[in-house]
Amino acid sequence: MKILSIFAVLVVLLSSLSTPFAQKKSRTSDAARHAGDASKAFTEIMNVRDKAIPQELLDNAEAIAVFPDVVKAAFIVGGRGGQGVISKRVKGGWGPPAFFNLSGGSFGPQIGA
Repeated sequence: MKILSIFAVLVVLLSSLSTPFAQKKSRTSDAARHAGDASKAFTEIMNVRDKAIPQELLDNAEAIAVFPDVVKAAFIVGGRGGQGVISKRVKGGWGPPAFFNLSGGSFGPQIGA
């Protein structure tokens, strides 16, 4: 019964992470903010020479996914959540961004944030 109640609390916490995307007001400003955050994170990664994605890999990529705001935490019960952007390669460049929510949970011996 204790495990069930912990699982219910985890589900409520993870579902609360996705509420900003569910609200219809300011959806455009949310999209612009998430796209800007993803663009900034991708640029920062590419500017670090030792950790940059190889150009050959980018040239052959069919899509690029950037999830800059993923949060993970665990103490016996774990969870993660965040938002990100995925763009698919189309003829002549890159397609429009698709916005995704990421969420999940786990149970077992674990600790950390």
